[in-house]
Amino acid sequence: FESGAKVVFPKGDYNFSSPVDNWVANSGILSFGGARMLWDGTGVAGGVCIYNHASNFSAIGLEMICTDKVRTFIKNYNSSENIENLLFETLIGRGGFYMIRTGTDDRYVYSTSKIVSNLTIRNCINYAPTTGAAGHYSTVYTENVQIISNRAFGGRNTASYGLTGCFGKVIIANNIVTGK
Repeated sequence: FESGAKVVFPKGDYNFSSPVDNWVANSGILSFGGARMLWDGTGVAGGVCIYNHASNFSAIGLEMICTDKVRTFIKNYNSSENIENLLFETLIGRGGFYMIRTGTDDRYVYSTSKIVSNLTIRNCINYAPTTGAAGHYSTVYTENVQIISNRAFGGRNTASYGLTGCFGKVIIANNIVTGK
């Protein structure tokens, strides 16, 4: 995709057998109601549906559905560059362990680690499988985080708004979590 590209999905079902990646700065995916992205999980490397390593990325208004082979819907994680200005809004996830995973591998956070800054996750809903643990909106080593008015359902030992090593302005408000 070229810088500034937006991929718009009109209403309908879209089947994927491999991850969507190679995003560049100022890009995004969005729908104005009714688009469902469906993954069967067979070609999803590392269990991730959408990889993003670019700044100024947004995902808005999509429903993402998967089989049990998918672990993460959207991953902005372990980038070789710092990433800034990410917006995830009015997304619905069904079947993944994580809906959005952002930051750095929390086992290896160093002062030289690349960071994500200015992350907003707002008005999203995730339905995780009830058979295992869930980490719906996990964020690691991220600066300026807003996780507002989201819903997380399903999963044992649910850690829906887990933040590790986050700093700057961190707002977690008006979220609902239910699990086993």
